[in-house]
Amino acid sequence: MHLHIVTRLDDGSLEADAWNRLLGRSATPVPFLRYEYLRLWWHQWARHEWGDDISLFVVVARDARGTLLAAAPWFLAADARGRRVLRFIGGDALTDYSDVLVPPALAGAFWQAVAERLLVQPAFDALDLTHIPQTSPTLTAAPAALTAAGWTARVAAMETAPQIDLPATWDAYLQALPKKQRHELRRKMRRAEAHQPRVRMRTVHTPAEVARQADAFLRLMAYNPRKAAFLTPPVRAFFRALMDTAARHGWLHLAFLDVGERPAAAYLAFDFAQRLWMYNSGLDPAFAALSPGWVLAGHLIRRAIAHGYRVLDWMRGDEAYKYRLGARDFHLYRLTAQPAV
Repeated sequence: MHLHIVTRLDDGSLEADAWNRLLGRSATPVPFLRYEYLRLWWHQWARHEWGDDISLFVVVARDARGTLLAAAPWFLAADARGRRVLRFIGGDALTDYSDVLVPPALAGAFWQAVAERLLVQPAFDALDLTHIPQTSPTLTAAPAALTAAGWTARVAAMETAPQIDLPATWDAYLQALPKKQRHELRRKMRRAEAHQPRVRMRTVHTPAEVARQADAFLRLMAYNPRKAAFLTPPVRAFFRALMDTAARHGWLHLAFLDVGERPAAAYLAFDFAQRLWMYNSGLDPAFAALSPGWVLAGHLIRRAIAHGYRVLDWMRGDEAYKYRLGARDFHLYRLTAQPAV
């Protein structure tokens, strides 16, 4: 396993197709680790979150034939104490999951190589790696390798990212819900079906559709005061670019619930790795009596089941409605490390 450091995303050192194929074999196949997402975040958002004093530090592992075996999508940024800290490309504000790209069987060897070859005379003072899923081998392989190299490593819980385990049929999903929630969801969806003007779900997948519908989604988001404060001009620009990027690469699932000709609710989701990833949402309070958020979520859950998906991922946030719709907790962790004193 040969390691080298990539400091530019566009100099030919990394091939997008090879990177995404590696992601498909990795322990954490999430849309936030696709090459096009990381590239977008780095070029369009990184400096808004971390300032100008940052630099790429992507660690790539290859075999003797040059085949990509593993990769750590990292960058360097100074912390408040002036230390050079390695962090995941993707940061904290906009990215729900982060990890290294490594097949489970190679996780130990990769972290051992990182510890043995990068910690001898390190170009950094610490690691601060956030939003690592509970299923990632990083949480055990990294502390073991770092500790053996004389560093101290700590893993701490961060937050939850609820998920719904989807059964084979819609009826089985409904039956698994508590009786009260099952009746509530059925009632809301039936009421929407009988409503006039007509209530219907439509989806946006193509770049041309995104160009026409992105602002409609952002308007729905902005009805929520907390989200309105979050939607600064740079965030809005990032969201538009993200929707366009996901559409161009085939993993966008932007869904609207329309009442007549007016959008009442929307979910910005990603369709990737046989899972539906619910990234953000918006609701028009003028339609609150129809419970458009619940109705649209029900349609999306039913669609995911029909497509054979086994998980609907709500991602970060422990909002009550996620659990009322059948979610279970899934935990995210933070790995910090520094040389032992």
